[in-house]
Amino acid sequence: MKAKILPRKTAWKLLMLIAYVAMLAPTGFAQEVTIFTDKDDYYPGEWVVITGSGWENDESVLINLTHIEPNIPDHTHDPWYLYPDANGEIYDEWFVFDDELGTTFWLTATGTTTGLFAETTFTDGSEPKINSITPLSGVAGDDITIVLNQPATSISSVLFGLDYGTNISLDVDGKTITVTVPNGSGLVYVTVNGYWDNKGTSTYFTDTFKDQFNIGCSSPTVNTDPTNQTITYGSDATFTITASGTAPLGYQWQVDEGSGYINIVNGGVYSGATSPTLTITGPTVAMSSYQYQCVVTGQCNPTATSAAATLTVNPKALEVIADNQSKTYGSAFTFLGTEFTTVGLVNSDAVTSATITSDGAPATATVAGSTYDINISAAVGSGLGNYTITYTKGAFTVNPKALEVIADNQTKTYGSAFTFAGTEFTTVGLVNSDAVTSATITSDGAPATATVAGSTYDINISAAVGSGLGNYSITYTKGAFTVNPYQICALYNGSLFVTQDGSSPAVFTVSIDVQANDLVGSMNPDDVIVTFNIKPDDNQADAESSSSVQRSELHNGLYTYSQDWSIDLDDIEGSPLEITWELSGNYTLGDCDEVMAIGAVARPTDNFVTGGGYYYPDPANTGGSIGADETSRVNFGLAAKMTTKGKNQKVTGGVNIIWRKGGEKWQAKSNSASLPFLIYELTDEEGVYRAEVLYTSANVRQLETNNAGGAEGSGTIAISVVDRSEPGSNGTPDGGPDEIGIVIKDSKGNLLVSYYTTPDQANTLEFLDGGNIQVHTGSKNKSAEITSSLISTVESPTLTVYPNPFSDRLRFEFASPETVDARIDLYDMNGRLVKTVFEGTIEGNVMNQADFIPAEQVSGTYLYHCTIGNETFTGKVIFKR
Repeated sequence: MKAKILPRKTAWKLLMLIAYVAMLAPTGFAQEVTIFTDKDDYYPGEWVVITGSGWENDESVLINLTHIEPNIPDHTHDPWYLYPDANGEIYDEWFVFDDELGTTFWLTATGTTTGLFAETTFTDGSEPKINSITPLSGVAGDDITIVLNQPATSISSVLFGLDYGTNISLDVDGKTITVTVPNGSGLVYVTVNGYWDNKGTSTYFTDTFKDQFNIGCSSPTVNTDPTNQTITYGSDATFTITASGTAPLGYQWQVDEGSGYINIVNGGVYSGATSPTLTITGPTVAMSSYQYQCVVTGQCNPTATSAAATLTVNPKALEVIADNQSKTYGSAFTFLGTEFTTVGLVNSDAVTSATITSDGAPATATVAGSTYDINISAAVGSGLGNYTITYTKGAFTVNPKALEVIADNQTKTYGSAFTFAGTEFTTVGLVNSDAVTSATITSDGAPATATVAGSTYDINISAAVGSGLGNYSITYTKGAFTVNPYQICALYNGSLFVTQDGSSPAVFTVSIDVQANDLVGSMNPDDVIVTFNIKPDDNQADAESSSSVQRSELHNGLYTYSQDWSIDLDDIEGSPLEITWELSGNYTLGDCDEVMAIGAVARPTDNFVTGGGYYYPDPANTGGSIGADETSRVNFGLAAKMTTKGKNQKVTGGVNIIWRKGGEKWQAKSNSASLPFLIYELTDEEGVYRAEVLYTSANVRQLETNNAGGAEGSGTIAISVVDRSEPGSNGTPDGGPDEIGIVIKDSKGNLLVSYYTTPDQANTLEFLDGGNIQVHTGSKNKSAEITSSLISTVESPTLTVYPNPFSDRLRFEFASPETVDARIDLYDMNGRLVKTVFEGTIEGNVMNQADFIPAEQVSGTYLYHCTIGNETFTGKVIFKR
């Protein structure tokens, strides 16, 4: 048996046991005894055959079986006795149980009489070993069987000498291995490497079979030669051989391009250069007549070479087709040389350009000439030597161009007829000197009787006539015919001033006159549609119409259109009324002198001024940067009212002025009546009263241009009026027309309009040409001038102001029957406070005196406002240098 090599730890344990047994054994014997097992390793379920020799036949031999590795106490075995035969030999069998797997055993034999001692070791399934290889010879490619003594879990490799076997498989029993013999020859050792289950631990093992394996070999032989190949460019070619000999065989294809055979390397068009089949992908026409052969090598010489085969590559058909083209008449088409398609290209070959022409390409090519040929030739590109090229013409179509004939929009004034000449159109789309010279054009808006209400009317257009129009697709676009109102003038002849004594609303009748000769078309006066509007100043309630607009019969060549309006002073509070009128339907207002009137409605109350009307200012006496000329006319409406509560006085009201000069119109408006507010009886005309009213925060603008005139929201308007005739509670019947004077300044004090040019003219006002002014005071005028004298007892507050006019000093003398507070303020004509002449408490029945000396030595007019207790005195004085 082979010598057993134990692990270092196991050997040390065994040495200690041997030493112990040696001490017990008798000494002095030189007889040799043995004990053996039939194998070194066993698998659970096998029988261990125990034999020995050299023992005395008259004694028993004690057999002990001890676990060395691992030393598991519960796996101890009872000793037993064997009895030698006549030759001194012993024999026994011991069964290996499953739980002994992986155990190393120490087997000892001791003569019970002689004390002779023998030992050996064996293992139970320590690792798999090769039991057999069947057969022990073969050639490369043969499959053989290897049997292990115990199961393995996996086989990682099987070596035949230094070469690895292939196609390794392990049977389900874990012992049977099938493997394919690798290349090689001669005698080699076979080694198995793998893993086995060592009590739950996967453990690597290796074992080499004791006997060598013999690998045999046969040289290669070509059985079938490659054949000639004929293809069309774009197809693939293949050459194939068959050969035999000891596997594996090696193949090397070679090509003769005309200079002898050379080895082919995979890449480009070649693949399979070292296999039985050579593939040529997309061989070119230039490769036609190449010859191919294959050299076969085996595990032993000599090599084998096939017969040669020839490759033939025919050109492929390629068609280059000109693309069909179309264009619109009048445009030029430029060929880039790429307007084509191809049929037949392969292998990334390309046609990049060609020569392409057509008579349809120029801008002048007509629609009638369609379709034109598209000629193509001289293809340029890559790989085209592999093709037989044919060229196919394309077709060029010239399509009609879009032409739009657009009827021109037209306008006319109601009452006039419009005649179409057939040329009232525009075109979009004409080219090449083509032209539309006329068309048929009609519209229901053309007759003189076409009304404004029917606008807009379609303008229909058709049947264009001209040159080259066969090249166009014509569309017609309608125009729009607008009938504008006929402009006429309507002059205002209605109310400008109405008084309201009772509590019921006042009726304000507005009316305008239209000349019959101004009517056109159907000459129907009912075609004149009139709309009136009466609007007070801002923030006041609107007036309301109380009837529809009425038309009179023809009288003196005029038609009169009138309407009654209901106006309640509780809503309007005496504001000026802005009266406007509009014409609609077939008529509208033209560039007339008058498109607005200003009126007023008044209810008599204490300290009240109101009025409305118009006048023609005298250009010679009118000052200011706006001024007046022979064409000037002024429309106005005003209202102002003073209320007194204790010492507090409040002035409310507004003014609206339209000032015309030449072709310009200016408007001045204010809703801010303020102190000073003066009403006094003229000294030389008993019962005739004059009033002075100042309006601040005035807006002044030029109506046509909306030019603010430097007074937007910050100018002043000073009004002086004289009430001479009815209506008016303090007027005198048949006293002549009322008078007015207007002064307008901007925010910087610049004079825009003034009714006088020198201070001497300040008392001379303009007579009204229409309208009325009412000045009302509820008691005797406290501003009237009285004679100065000493009075010992004063029955009521009194004030004396003198001299008037004055040149250097103005004196105020004033008294009261009881002790009261008094104050005297002096204002300029712009309403600015010049000076508080006096402010303090005065004693009863004592005459007081206060003087005013002007700081500026410039002639002018001043307004004074004096309160003595609950009494108020106002007046105007003139300073002359």
